[in-house]
Amino acid sequence: MFGKTKCTMISIISLTIILSGWLLPADSQPEKEFAGEFAPGKFVSSEVCGACHEAIYQMWKEHSIHSKAVTDSIFQAGLQQAKKTHGETIGEVCLSCHSPTTTVTKDYSLKTGLSQEGITCDFCHSIKEVQLEARKASKSPFTLDVGLVKRGPLADAKPKLHEVAYSELHTSSLLCAGCHEYTNEKDGHVLSTYTEWKEGPYPDQKFNC
Repeated sequence: MFGKTKCTMISIISLTIILSGWLLPADSQPEKEFAGEFAPGKFVSSEVCGACHEAIYQMWKEHSIHSKAVTDSIFQAGLQQAKKTHGETIGEVCLSCHSPTTTVTKDYSLKTGLSQEGITCDFCHSIKEVQLEARKASKSPFTLDVGLVKRGPLADAKPKLHEVAYSELHTSSLLCAGCHEYTNEKDGHVLSTYTEWKEGPYPDQKFNC
């Protein structure tokens, strides 16, 4: 139990760093090397983000459970068992959270490095809206704007390689709920982390995930 709690805390700390300190000054070398990576409708690899946001990238890569959401052996075993029991298409539901870029790229066989990154920087910073009702129909609850604009909790950021937009969503627990809340089509509560948070003492204390 302690191990799970420790891992959860590391994940929370990592996400806090990613969402709170996501814009660091870029030097000229990454600007020249990666300027062409940012295009409408295209996700960029977290490695590209790491060229400028080096400390944040290392925290995500080395300590965040999000970066291991696909490669983790327990998830892989569960994914294969789910496919064996319910058919190949069930994998799309699993990957909508464990490798959410696949909802756009359709790389459900996980052939690309981007898909293997699991929950990438660019996916979270491309989210415009979260609609939990969509999750009940086994659809992605996320409305995305993939491309030049990266959304986050800072209103005064001035990056060089891409545009930014302040997002109130990125300051709220609803952002996390897109994956950490899942009621299936039979109203079975598969994941209820967000509901548990809402029913606890933390919302009144203004304490988000």
